[in-house]
Amino acid sequence: MKRSTFAAVVAASMLWVAPWAFGAVSLEDSIETSAASVLLPSSELGAILVRACAGCDLKPRSLTLTRETSFEAGGQKISFERMKQLFAASTKHNLLITVAPGTTTVRRVVITSPVSLR
Repeated sequence: MKRSTFAAVVAASMLWVAPWAFGAVSLEDSIETSAASVLLPSSELGAILVRACAGCDLKPRSLTLTRETSFEAGGQKISFERMKQLFAASTKHNLLITVAPGTTTVRRVVITSPVSLR
């Protein structure tokens, strides 16, 4: 390694400060669960009911869907109706539900297990 490159690397490492040093703030809370533990409402502006799962600390809760809530599967945004179809096809899907911190407002519902969108 050239001296100038080494000096640049050393200087850059001295400038780096760990994110937690500034009191990092959570932008989202999240729940990892399965479709079997979640009841979807009849419309996209209802509430998701998340049941307690066996062997975890999650307590049952109701989470609010809004017009801004997005639904995703297979790396793509999908409609609420398509999400309901995927739930009906299999309750074995793994889910990630993200919520605005300190609220019950759902930002995203993501099927994280592989899924065919055909």
